[in-house]
Amino acid sequence: MASRNEILTVRELARCAVLGALFYIVFHLFSNVLYVEGITLTLFVCAQVFKRKEVLAGTMVFALLQLFFHGFMIWNMAYAVIFPLYALWFCSLKRVAAKHEWVAWTTGALAAFLLGQLVDLPFLVFGKTVTIVYILLGMKTSLIQAGVVFLEFLFLYEPMVRIMKKIARHR
Repeated sequence: MASRNEILTVRELARCAVLGALFYIVFHLFSNVLYVEGITLTLFVCAQVFKRKEVLAGTMVFALLQLFFHGFMIWNMAYAVIFPLYALWFCSLKRVAAKHEWVAWTTGALAAFLLGQLVDLPFLVFGKTVTIVYILLGMKTSLIQAGVVFLEFLFLYEPMVRIMKKIARHR
């Protein structure tokens, strides 16, 4: 039998659905703008405000939405693995990021860089050479994306956390 901590209340379940929808919307809002991605910042901010199980479930809802609406393509399956892992990583930094904002900035930039690289790893099923070519060609894009996300965090992280905390308090 599941313990009380493992069971999601209706409110928590609704919050997971809203977070998943938010992640999906933010992901697609910025997906057509070269070098700009907002999912890392949004996920990090939510990980600082909401419970770990809510953020983790929200990333799973996002992954399911992505898979159902855009097909079971290799990149979408990679997102289904990467973003829940990012949720766990970002939630583990809650105390440190609250004390040292620079941790959020650098973690966000690193996560954005890694996202571009990790998404290419599933191409290993097509061969090692194909994967190496994808990773090398994507290196420049990943570096620029990391810089852009660093700037997003630098200017938007603190205001977004403040606003998200206000939203979370008003139930």
